[in-house]
Parts: sequence; structure tokens; C-alpha cells
Amino acid sequence: MGFARMIMSHSIYRLTVHLPNQQNIIFNENDIDTAKHAMLLAWFALNRIYEEARRLLYTEIPELYTYKQETGEWNPRQQGRVITRMHTIHPNNKELFHLRMLLLHVRGAQSFSDLKTVYGRRYDTFTAAALALNIISSNDYLEQ
Repeated sequence: MGFARMIMSHSIYRLTVHLPNQQNIIFNENDIDTAKHAMLLAWFALNRIYEEARRLLYTEIPELYTYKQETGEWNPRQQGRVITRMHTIHPNNKELFHLRMLLLHVRGAQSFSDLKTVYGRRYDTFTAAALALNIISSNDYLEQ
């Protein structure tokens, strides 16, 4: 089997990360009322609807679902393989960086509030939630 036959086609998903109310909004200029969900908000919506999706991390969703830009929704994947990437965030942008960290560790969140809730306690910031979940150490938190 030649090298050209071994190459497989994969979809590449760049998952977006944004703080609450800071997402990009996609809409048709002729119909502003039909604004589409950003990928992260669509993931929250997917988790509210499908129990099986709640078992997955945000980065695992593209393995079983495809994001439709036209509708702003995740739909069950019919075929194909996928490579997932999440946008990188500089650690100086503390809240966004720690939100990204939480998305790498928390399964099935249905809202930003869910990401800030650790062991039944809701924290005010993503940084505090990441600290409570032991994703970061108190030294990391204090140094930033």
C-alpha cells in the first residue's frame, strides 16, 4: 500500500473559549433575531438535552457530534474522524485561562455556573473553581 493510500481525511475542530457574554455572535444582517449559538454555548445546550453528551468533556464532543455553523447546534456525527484543538489562552488572562482549564476537566457542564460549581459549592470566579478542583495550586494562583 502506497503512502498516498494511507493518508486519511480528518475534520479539524477549533473549539472556541470565551467568558460569559463575550462570545462572537453570528447572524444574518437581514434577520438579527436568528443569531446562532457559539460553540461553547451550543455545548451547554447539548448537555441540557442529551444525557449521553454529559459524559464528555468539551474537547471530546466533536468525536460524537458535529457543529453546524448554519444552525449554531451540535448534531450527532454520522461519519468521519476528527482532530480537536482548543484555542490557547495566555495565563495572564487569568479568568479565561482558568475557564479553559475547567473545560479540560469538567464533563457535561450545562452553563458557566456549572463550571464554577465544585462539590456543590458555587465559586465567584473560574480561578477560584479551578483552585477548588485542584487543577491549579494555591502557589500558581498567588504568583499570577
